[in-house]
Amino acid sequence: MNNRYAAEIDLSNVHNTHSMLVLMVGEGKRVLELGASSGYMTRVLQQRGCRVTAIEYDPQAGAELALVADDTIIGDLNDLSLLGGISGRYDVVLAGDVFEHLIRPLDVLRAAVELLEPGGAVVLSVPNVAHADLRLSLLQGRFDYQETGVLDETHLRWFTHRTLVDMLTAAGLVVVELQRSIVRVFESEMSVPRDSVGTSVLSAVMRVPESETYQFVLTAMRDDGTTEMRDRVLAAAPLPEPDFAAIAASEGRLSGRRPTDQTMAGAVEFAQQEAVALQQQLHAEQERVAAAEAVSRTSGSDGQSLGTGLRNMVLRRRGRKEEGR
Repeated sequence: MNNRYAAEIDLSNVHNTHSMLVLMVGEGKRVLELGASSGYMTRVLQQRGCRVTAIEYDPQAGAELALVADDTIIGDLNDLSLLGGISGRYDVVLAGDVFEHLIRPLDVLRAAVELLEPGGAVVLSVPNVAHADLRLSLLQGRFDYQETGVLDETHLRWFTHRTLVDMLTAAGLVVVELQRSIVRVFESEMSVPRDSVGTSVLSAVMRVPESETYQFVLTAMRDDGTTEMRDRVLAAAPLPEPDFAAIAASEGRLSGRRPTDQTMAGAVEFAQQEAVALQQQLHAEQERVAAAEAVSRTSGSDGQSLGTGLRNMVLRRRGRKEEGR
């Protein structure tokens, strides 16, 4: 059958979302794969020694999936009794581009977490609705659904970095590994014409963290209050920097000539501003890591989860700032 979500997976391409997911799952694991489609990822997991129980909503895709998966379940993840009726326990729950299609993704995530073995992990990917191309499209009054991509016409939910972390936290999870698939500005299916965007607007949009992150790909585990926080800090994966040279070259092409000194000077200024912003962000993250390590040293004595302890420390610091105003 012709499945618009099917893909060939080349594990040597480590920048591809599907490859990231498979490599995060690992080898020889018991996997519960949500939204497995026709089994294109299931097959690769099995080649790596995994035993896969796969769930799929579409009966046609499920017919193909049944030829691949060790166990196949045809059903709607929005029906929470589906996951509740599964008796097995798994090393990994895999959800590649699934949660954006669900009515109540947090409820489904919580139900999935209950199926994990102790020390098990959730591996997932979701598109980033805060990508620069979508921000620029919104500034022009456009929110055009597509057959696939960030604005897939079947998406019911959208995630930013912050809302994704909020959902994971609400499910009692902490991120242990975070990767990103990158699509440069003006290169996605959502892009607007480059000549319709002023340099100052582009500069402002590109200064926003995650502006060229197309998808978040991560591994999360239960926050049980015993894991070392330095291995649980979401910011461990550095943010990708915008491609300043490509932006400058684009400006030059639009003017019908090579980039002028003025264009390059603007790009340099843009890069300098971004460097300052990144330095500030790095400093803030270093402070957060230090705070997290302090919490991890004390969490064992008071039984407080690391995530809760860190949030309380942030609130105390915020309160001191407000008192000083």
